[in-house]
Amino acid sequence: MKIWHFTPDASPLDGVTNGVLLASRYGRLLGFDTQALAQHIHGVMDQYFMPFQDAKVTAGDVLFFHHSVGVETLVEDWLLNFPGRKCLIYHNITPPFFFESGSLHDYACRLGRDQLSRWTNVFELSLADSDYNARELLFLGFPNIT
Repeated sequence: MKIWHFTPDASPLDGVTNGVLLASRYGRLLGFDTQALAQHIHGVMDQYFMPFQDAKVTAGDVLFFHHSVGVETLVEDWLLNFPGRKCLIYHNITPPFFFESGSLHDYACRLGRDQLSRWTNVFELSLADSDYNARELLFLGFPNIT
């Protein structure tokens, strides 16, 4: 069994990136075989992350999918077809109204919220990093929220 932690973007000084690295490190300290994955890996992060397309996943593996922004179709297809167990770690998605309408940030936030609403039955467990985020998942119909 291998534990995979995925985030779409691995960037230095990013909160979600740091959360993925921390979770992966603790898993290793506890004796688990863990690996951090990303679609876009920036700068020195290539020391810690591998491209998600290179992951050799099996049905016995576990995926922790860190969600905070919309992901491309390639990633969504990979998530939906992941053969093992899946857990959502929800870091929140910034409401799109904070960004200029039609901007890349506006699009990414709208896409992320749309995907979240469609993924209520994809994960067997959902972890929210705040009570606010847990309430959002509950409102959308996610089961098993911690």
